[in-house]
Amino acid sequence: MSDSNSVLKKEIVERTPVCKTVLKGIHPLLDRVYRNRGVKSPEELDYSLTNLLHPAGLANLDDAVQIIFDAVQADASILIAGDYDADGATSCALAYLVLTAFGARRVGFACPDRVQFGYGLSEKFVHFLSETQPDLLITVDNGISSIGGVKQAKEYGMTVVVTDHHLPGDSLPEADAIVNPRLSEDQFESKNLAGVGVIFYVLSMLKTRLVEDNWFTNQGIKVPNMADYLDLVALGTIADVVALDRNNRILVAQGLKRINSDKCRIGIRVLLESGRRTIGQIVAEDLAFAAGPRLNAAGRLDDISYGIKCLISNDYSEVLELLQKIDNFNVQRRNQENQMVKQALSRMERLESTLETDKFSNCLVDKDWHSGIVGLVAARIRERTGRPTIVFAPDNQGNLRGSGRSVWNINIRDAIAEVTNLNSKIVVQFGGHAMAAGLTIAEKSFSEFSDYFETVIAQYRDHKPTHDRILTDGEIESIDVATAEALRNGGPWGQAFEMPLFEGEFQIVSYQIVKEIHLKMTVQSVKHCKTIDAIYFRYFQSHSESPDLSTYRLIYRLELNEFKGRKKPQLNVQHIYECV
Repeated sequence: MSDSNSVLKKEIVERTPVCKTVLKGIHPLLDRVYRNRGVKSPEELDYSLTNLLHPAGLANLDDAVQIIFDAVQADASILIAGDYDADGATSCALAYLVLTAFGARRVGFACPDRVQFGYGLSEKFVHFLSETQPDLLITVDNGISSIGGVKQAKEYGMTVVVTDHHLPGDSLPEADAIVNPRLSEDQFESKNLAGVGVIFYVLSMLKTRLVEDNWFTNQGIKVPNMADYLDLVALGTIADVVALDRNNRILVAQGLKRINSDKCRIGIRVLLESGRRTIGQIVAEDLAFAAGPRLNAAGRLDDISYGIKCLISNDYSEVLELLQKIDNFNVQRRNQENQMVKQALSRMERLESTLETDKFSNCLVDKDWHSGIVGLVAARIRERTGRPTIVFAPDNQGNLRGSGRSVWNINIRDAIAEVTNLNSKIVVQFGGHAMAAGLTIAEKSFSEFSDYFETVIAQYRDHKPTHDRILTDGEIESIDVATAEALRNGGPWGQAFEMPLFEGEFQIVSYQIVKEIHLKMTVQSVKHCKTIDAIYFRYFQSHSESPDLSTYRLIYRLELNEFKGRKKPQLNVQHIYECV
């Protein structure tokens, strides 16, 4: 096999321990992994709720809590406006369930249809929401960039509280209160909360305020335990791929604890079981690869409200009915994603063959692509080429909706902002994070935007390495069940606290192609002469040829493969390179 990843410019870098001190009482390999991620003491791995950061420091929190407090006591109508992804769904479900448990009787939720309204609290979406005439509008996981939408909501007579975690722009919406840890004046120690984490903190402080006012006693309501909702926080946090700093790891670990004790929402349990996961053995990766994608599929292809209803329902038969719809969406999503990735890769290969010099970015569009899946395709093309990538699809209203994914050393949200500085009329709206962002442009502006984006990324590359990189935790001395179990239970792993990734030379003894896209292998370690199973999911999305029965450098995760009660270690291969 010739190296079909040759278009990539990737550097394999073994991490060096950030901390020198050995963490006593911890599996030796986990000790290395933790120190590579900056863990200095075992205390940092104590994920008890008592270590959760206090909300003090969240700017405008008192104002937001007071507004919602007054609305609950006045029996005002409250509408929660969410987003159409898993973070938005869990945020909506959390706010609805908690406010209802607090005694609010007139609570509703709504999320924008991706095609009809686009992202966030758009003016068109606000006009649609105004038909329900809410007294209070609370945004969750959106709103920080919705300047026009918030203004229109105020003109309709709504009080508006924005809760969000996305990066703010130069101007802020004129809401009655904005809670976002990324505001410039915010003093909250963790800037990495997901949208569901932000609303969790707001509602936690609201509960404290209601307790102080004897609200629950006077209403004859049992005081809710906010920890009971951490299953939703864990799912939204992992699904949104926010950085797992210690505070987020506490939220996720505590949510997983409740899920594994079967004290979670029926919907979360059913989503996981539908993905062939076992309650009692759930880890963060199961939320990321089983529950999260199913929720996202509803918002990508149809209506995220199916997912929200699945999360809030206590009716098992209703949840199963909703899950059937969600699973159907997920199958459609996978099929469309595979087709779009093939088309995009084919187009990239044609472009590569005609370019005299390497480009620094990718911008792709197709009139037949689905706007709900462009982010997934952008991630695949970014992985294939090692370049910041934006993929667009039409919205049937004269615009293109794009989703971008970036590489480790370029902030794609800031790059799009720089495009707007070069031409203020080219981008209709945008928002996002360092590694992922979304935007809307006019269809006629695609070529112009692509040129501006290439110019901006080229300027970044003048000062930064042009290659992408793979960080590994080196080689493993012992590939066995005990080591795999220690790694599995050593999380929660996620963004910025990455799942351990290892490297080594292996000879491929045999292989078979599974479902036309995955590569299942038996490999033998060159170092240890040990034979082990390996799987490379979606291998043929980034490779055009099967491997030879020869020696390769594999970059992999060590996992457990459990079948009929038997546990075996297995390599989950992420990259494969010919040995030189």
